[in-house]
Amino acid sequence: VRRELVKIAAYIFMGVSGGIGLLLYFHFGTGPFTIPLGMLAIFLGYFYTAPPIQLSYRGLGEIAIWFSCGWLSTMTGYYLQTGRFDMVTTLISLPGATSVFLVILMNEVPDIHSDRLSNKRNLAVRLGRQRVVFLYNVLLILCLLNMITIVFFGVPSLSAILSILLLPIILKNIFILKRKGLNSREVQEQISIRTMIFDHLITIIYAFSFLIKGIKLYPEALVDLVFFVSILLLIFSLEGVGIYCSRMITQR
Repeated sequence: VRRELVKIAAYIFMGVSGGIGLLLYFHFGTGPFTIPLGMLAIFLGYFYTAPPIQLSYRGLGEIAIWFSCGWLSTMTGYYLQTGRFDMVTTLISLPGATSVFLVILMNEVPDIHSDRLSNKRNLAVRLGRQRVVFLYNVLLILCLLNMITIVFFGVPSLSAILSILLLPIILKNIFILKRKGLNSREVQEQISIRTMIFDHLITIIYAFSFLIKGIKLYPEALVDLVFFVSILLLIFSLEGVGIYCSRMITQR
């Protein structure tokens, strides 16, 4: 029964998102790529688990999430507001795409055994814990280097300075993985939580960097900064409550 209810809810939200896309295109005139971008997002979301494609069962789910939560979501938001594509938007989508990829990869590790039994051949199952650790560490470092290098191509330089905030998480995770690996459930949870924080910090860093740049150009936009900070606090507070509740449930 619960599975059927989840399906119904998924189809309802799919219909709602499609309706919003049509409204944006026909009423607000957001540009000819509005519907194709939306259809691509729905396609990737639906066939992430749905047959016959089942991306998450073929080692392609992580790549689909890297693309959809990285370039696709970032560029779609930009396109709907401006009606065009932009190279800087593509560049800033890459660190966030990589961090989301790492979040998914870490979340798959505890389920390697059950996923293998159910023939879900995701990336963690295909690589195994040791190779996951190696890939995770490499991408973690590359993500930081990516944030630093793209400032030479039009991305606000403040984002590279603020990326220093990520160093403690990077060093701590690499050190723990080198010393303990991913065999312990406790380590898996710790790494997973810090990776989620790492991902959120990247979002905050870029949002803040562009807001500061915008305020320098348009000082009257200061009220937007206050509004943005309030929304972020609300979103992350709700997410924190969700994580806390899920941990309480699993502990019982």
